[in-house]
Amino acid sequence: MPVTTDILTKIYNDYLNVTRDKVPYVTGRTYDSIEGDISQYRLLITAADYAGVLEEGRKAGQLPPIEPIREWVEKKGLDISPWAIAKTIQQKGTRLSRGDDPRYSKPSGVLLDQIPEILEANQSLFYDMMRKQVEQTLTTEWYR
Repeated sequence: MPVTTDILTKIYNDYLNVTRDKVPYVTGRTYDSIEGDISQYRLLITAADYAGVLEEGRKAGQLPPIEPIREWVEKKGLDISPWAIAKTIQQKGTRLSRGDDPRYSKPSGVLLDQIPEILEANQSLFYDMMRKQVEQTLTTEWYR
């Protein structure tokens, strides 16, 4: 396995470990949807299409899907109509998108804030691995 793939795998695993503590966990769908596609020189982290709502909120407009809201209400043990929540989101957007509640700042950073910290923490490991790769390549070329 190429050195760069090793370091990208470590970065992805570090991201999952840190994100596990930050993503709100009620149903587990969002965290479970996070996937990493690692090639030799690239790491692509993706999540379900609704994951962006955790960062930016949902603007008023379209009615959000009722089923995930119903599941969320049940898991939270709330006594409120999922339809009422969906209609409020349709009319007003979420608190995060409106920015009118100081408890909710935008972007939330739930999915993105930890990336620079993870990259910085792995920087010396990355340089060491790359140095070894270059040394190995040079050594191989010298003895051809």
